[in-house]
Amino acid sequence: GGADKETLSYEFTFEDEPTVVEITKTSLTDGKELEGAKLEVTDEDGKVVDSWTSGKEAHIIKELVAGKKYTLTETKPADGYVTAESITFTVEDSSKAQKIEMKDDVTKVQISKTDIATGKEISGAKLKITDADGKTVAEWVTDGTPHYMERIPMGTYTLTETMAPTEHGYVRAESITFEVGPTGDIQRVEMKDDFTKVEISKADMTDGRE
Repeated sequence: GGADKETLSYEFTFEDEPTVVEITKTSLTDGKELEGAKLEVTDEDGKVVDSWTSGKEAHIIKELVAGKKYTLTETKPADGYVTAESITFTVEDSSKAQKIEMKDDVTKVQISKTDIATGKEISGAKLKITDADGKTVAEWVTDGTPHYMERIPMGTYTLTETMAPTEHGYVRAESITFEVGPTGDIQRVEMKDDFTKVEISKADMTDGRE
């Protein structure tokens, strides 16, 4: 009989490189890393895989399953920013870092101080905005143009006129409560000033007669 063929057996070991997902949280206005946003990543079943508060550096998640879908959600934005839309991503089968960027827009508030009769902006009124705790957030004197502010944390605020432009005969307006909501659009608040009204009535001469 012939010689037995020698069987060579090879052992292959496949080293699985872990997947790397790098998540950055940036400001839409200047593209810088944004600190203080609360974020979480959930899997297809809605289970939280990771949650963290954004810092100066990108957040790295290792060993997510390649080919699976995950969702990045902002549970609370940084102060003065608007909650971003959630991002769903599929993990790539690669050991190279996969970058996911979530951009946050800032809140924008515009306060107008107008004449009740003409609708024109008024100069010389002293206004202030306080938060729900009564803390003053902003204070200014109107200059005839709407007052524009950015990065006011979402929440409830009160706009108060601390001094009306009295030399023009205006009276102080009632305070206005307004919400800063989750939108990147300009949120407009208008406070109307009325005039002091003096009624002068003339007594009818015929009245007091016997």
